[in-house]
Amino acid sequence: MTAPKKPQTLPRKKAQQARSVATVEALLEATTRILVREGYDRASTNRIAEAAGTSVGSLYQYFPSKEALVAELIERHIAQESLLMLAKIEAGAQLSAPQMLQEFISFVIQLYGRNKPLRKVFIEQVPKIGKMQRVWTIENEIGEKLCGSLFAAAGRSEEPKTAMQQFVLIKTIMGVIRAATLQKPQNLDHELLALELSAMLIHYLNLE
Repeated sequence: MTAPKKPQTLPRKKAQQARSVATVEALLEATTRILVREGYDRASTNRIAEAAGTSVGSLYQYFPSKEALVAELIERHIAQESLLMLAKIEAGAQLSAPQMLQEFISFVIQLYGRNKPLRKVFIEQVPKIGKMQRVWTIENEIGEKLCGSLFAAAGRSEEPKTAMQQFVLIKTIMGVIRAATLQKPQNLDHELLALELSAMLIHYLNLE
C-alpha cells in the first residue's frame, strides 16, 4: 500500500511588497481565528481564504496547504516565546535559585494559559507538521541557559553541569505544563503547580 503523501509545510515564497505582506498577515490571522473557533480538522484553505477576504488562488501563491499556514504560525509562536523565556531567565539573575526557578515556571504556565484553544492545536499539530526538532532545539537552548543561571544563583557557577541535568530540568517543566494545558484539570492550582515543580527540581539539582 502506498503511504499517504505528506503535506507540504514550507511557504511557496516570502512576501516582499507591502500588499503581499498584508495578504500573508491576513491569511495567518484568519487561520488563527478559524483554529480557535472551529478547530484544526474543520479548517480548510477555502475557509481560511474566505475569512481573510482573499481568493484561494492568492493563498496558494504563498502557502501550498493549510498545514503550511499552521507551520508558519507555530514557527512564529516558537520564536516569540523562546525570546520571552530567555528574557525571563535574564530578568531573574539577582534572585535566589529557588525564587528564579519558581518565577520562571510560573511565567511559562501563564504563557501556556493564554488562548488555550490555539495552544492545544499547536501542541497536537507540532509532531504532525514536522516541527518537533525545532521545539527540541529551542528547549535545549532554554534548558542550558536556565540550568546555568540556577547554578550561578546558588554560587556553583564553576561546577560543571551535565547535559542530562539540563535535559531533565527543561523536559520536566515543559512536559508537565503541556500536560496541564491539554488536560485542563478543573482543580489545577497554577501557583501550587509552580511551587511543586520548582521544589522537586531544586532538590534534583541539589540547589537548596
